[in-house]
Amino acid sequence: MWWKARRWAKKGTPENEVKKALGLDKMTESSIKAHPNYKYYQKFLYKAEGIKLDGWVESSKISPPTVWRHFGLDKMSASQRETSDNMRVYVRYLKKYDDAVYRYGYKEYFPSSEAEKQVYLKVWAMTDRPDQYVLKRLNIDRGENKYFSYNYKRMRTRWKTEEEIMAHPNYYLFREFQRLKAQSW
Repeated sequence: MWWKARRWAKKGTPENEVKKALGLDKMTESSIKAHPNYKYYQKFLYKAEGIKLDGWVESSKISPPTVWRHFGLDKMSASQRETSDNMRVYVRYLKKYDDAVYRYGYKEYFPSSEAEKQVYLKVWAMTDRPDQYVLKRLNIDRGENKYFSYNYKRMRTRWKTEEEIMAHPNYYLFREFQRLKAQSW
């Protein structure tokens, strides 16, 4: 049955049709959750969401700051963001986006607000990004060269001294990343 849920998601089948096919269409919310097919409905919703987010990652018109604003995360307090379903979806999107940046060298975007920066740091720590990658993403080790490759695996930068790196305004973010990475996820 899981393969049907996956196929429905890939085809873009509407939710009401999936509910009907699973026999969940004429049930109350509480009885749906007790039904044996509910887990397949949940898998369908998760897969459909992932396909939508993959499309956003591949689109050159949708950037992480755009998604941040689209979900209204810029207008929420820290406590609201922590419990928000929109934040869960944003973190999932950001993981997919950062994977694309790391693997294929997509153009990266760096957040402007402190809250956005903290989400980036958590995603980098959860995905176990190398320190060198994070230094590049934080614009700490690029030197004065403004023309660089977005492909981090092949990129050579103009290295800065240890003192210059530690004096960089974003260095505190790198230290926070290292602290988060050291914690067990």
